[in-house]
Amino acid sequence: MNLGSVPPSVQLLFENTKLDLIKTILLLYSYSLRNSKKYRKVSEIVFYYSIVNFDLIGLFLSHIDTNKVFSTNQYFRFQYSINQLLLQLSQLGFIEVKGSPFVKFDDIKVRITSLGISFVNTLDSDYFTKIVNKYLNAIDTIEFSTANIKVLKGGTQ
Repeated sequence: MNLGSVPPSVQLLFENTKLDLIKTILLLYSYSLRNSKKYRKVSEIVFYYSIVNFDLIGLFLSHIDTNKVFSTNQYFRFQYSINQLLLQLSQLGFIEVKGSPFVKFDDIKVRITSLGISFVNTLDSDYFTKIVNKYLNAIDTIEFSTANIKVLKGGTQ
């Protein structure tokens, strides 16, 4: 028995790749509800995923308690792991990737496929519905811009 190992329950809490895959496909599904044919940059996916799933929306809303401390460390961790998630979603046929070896990874574009939409439609859970609603709210209220990316990375508004 290795005493230095992390219990599976704690590992699932912090490193749940399947849940990250579902949350990523839900974000792409949310985009499709707004414009089904448009591709989204990886940097935009990381931006909105982080705002919703790491509870960083307060960085952009003036009515949120200004004494609350927001940690953007998770943004950088997710930015590091997004490529593996997108590769897995692509292999499953849930997303379509548009780019070339000469394009920066953040500028590669992605969109959900009809197979991905079918998969999302099989998810029958209020939890996932709430995530989609949070994504739609973030997309509608917070602009994806260079200034907002700086805020998310720890700069000032």
